[in-house]
Amino acid sequence: MDEYSFVDSMIEHAKIDEEEIYLLQKMVASLCDKSTDDTLDFFEKINRIHQDSNRLFERVADEIIQADFNHQKQYDLLRVYQRIDSISHSIVAIAKSLLILSRMNQKLPLSLQDRTQKIISNILLLHQGFSKALSDYQVNKPHLLHHIHQITESALNIEDLCFQSTETLYLLANQNTFKMGSFRAIENSYDHLGTLSKSIEKAGISLEWLLI
Repeated sequence: MDEYSFVDSMIEHAKIDEEEIYLLQKMVASLCDKSTDDTLDFFEKINRIHQDSNRLFERVADEIIQADFNHQKQYDLLRVYQRIDSISHSIVAIAKSLLILSRMNQKLPLSLQDRTQKIISNILLLHQGFSKALSDYQVNKPHLLHHIHQITESALNIEDLCFQSTETLYLLANQNTFKMGSFRAIENSYDHLGTLSKSIEKAGISLEWLLI
């Protein structure tokens, strides 16, 4: 396999991750809508896609290591791939936190719903930007740095939204609005959303090394 074959595999991985983020968006919507209770169904779909993806791409890292590239190129490709893989793991971590909240028969508080839905929508857009950067590495390298700059800016905006949501959550907790379990499940969800955004940003920044 040549370099672009590995990038094709990463693009395919990103497409699958995007499907998981879309389902994650539906999980968040379900926890905002008292008339629906589809959270478990969405979680099971995410988990099934994640397991299938692991089987599909389990040999990519080994193939990069065994490929006939110089050491630096192997290292750079492997770093990008590992960071893409971490995106999928972060998605599952968020899904688990949301599932716990659902199993406690809790919904997201009204004061957190709009911002949380905005966070996950922005993460989906952020990941779409990363997917575009991967594609442009193959066909439009001069435009790649522009994509990376946009990814960094978008990740900072998501970080601010997560901070604001966590602040609101803490204020609600001080008013004895939550039981401890519900509070921790929501807090963990915001932590994992921030981690997912940072994982996508790191994967995007890693593409710079392929240009050297």
